[in-house]
Amino acid sequence: MVPGTGFITGAGSALKRTIGNPDVGSAFRRAGVRLTPAHAGRKATIIRASIAGAVVAAAISVAIVLMPAAVPGTGTLVIDAVPWATITAIEAENGERQPLPSESSTPLSLSLPAGNYELTVAGPPPDAQEQRISVRVEANAGTVVPTIQFRTLTPDEYFGQYLLAPPTPAEPAPAAPAPAVAPPAGVAPAAAAPGVSE
Repeated sequence: MVPGTGFITGAGSALKRTIGNPDVGSAFRRAGVRLTPAHAGRKATIIRASIAGAVVAAAISVAIVLMPAAVPGTGTLVIDAVPWATITAIEAENGERQPLPSESSTPLSLSLPAGNYELTVAGPPPDAQEQRISVRVEANAGTVVPTIQFRTLTPDEYFGQYLLAPPTPAEPAPAAPAPAVAPPAGVAPAAAAPGVSE
């Protein structure tokens, strides 16, 4: 196309023959020139870009759906209490209870998935007072719960559970007669003590 004229180069003879002919396009086709409106190229580009965008959006959607859910990292939770406590429950924000070790007395260090938790701790007897504490465990980090305070015990309260417990009666074992042992071969039996008859 010749800039600013709207004419296509190489089609001069065809144009001269078609002046006054309503079918100008057939003359250009005979001359080997393809006529397309100027906006047809832009329209094709927009269609191609739209199709490419739709394909990319579909691929991203499929990737998101098929991608496994991210597993939250774990962190360490350290719990301590004075004089001591027993952790009775650890509940995640979604209500799921976390497993506790068989020995869950303080001080205690646990590995938990990152998230928010509600701890339930019971103080020492005789009161066994319960406290609930909210804590956030960060991934790949240690979280130390502020020391939980319970009432101080007196020595009598502490040892009372061991000292004041009623003793369990022990039944005397029946006396079993001593078994007779034969002297080894070649050894004479011991003489009986004087005044003892056999």
